[in-house]
Amino acid sequence: MSELSSLSAGLQQDLKTQLEPIGVAYVNEPPAGVAHGAAGPASCSYWKRALDGEVFFTAADDHLSCPIGAHTHAAPMSSEKSAELMGMIGTMVQLGYLSMAEVPKIPQRKSPLRFAVYAPLSKMPVKPDLALVRGPPRS
Repeated sequence: MSELSSLSAGLQQDLKTQLEPIGVAYVNEPPAGVAHGAAGPASCSYWKRALDGEVFFTAADDHLSCPIGAHTHAAPMSSEKSAELMGMIGTMVQLGYLSMAEVPKIPQRKSPLRFAVYAPLSKMPVKPDLALVRGPPRS
């Protein structure tokens, strides 16, 4: 059993979830033999696809449909997309979802996004930068 398969199984057992964790890796070049996944409506849609068993990569432009996801992933954005982000954040503040004090604390990767690889953790073709796990609240 590979190291990632063992880690995946251990996380599932420890957290009492039937859902395999997914891995995400931020890379400078797409891995050989890995397909380019079609652009989705948001970065979180890529998590679902990996949860369903897909192994694929995305490019920075594939993340521009969701300004919040583009921001957190540090995908380079045009001035129009940046304005869309600010408008969305303004709406979130108006609705009480965020406070203005929280806005500077919205997480963002330090390095600009080039490519991201998504896959079930046990099938990651490269070393993951993070693993996302879904499980019951008591986990």
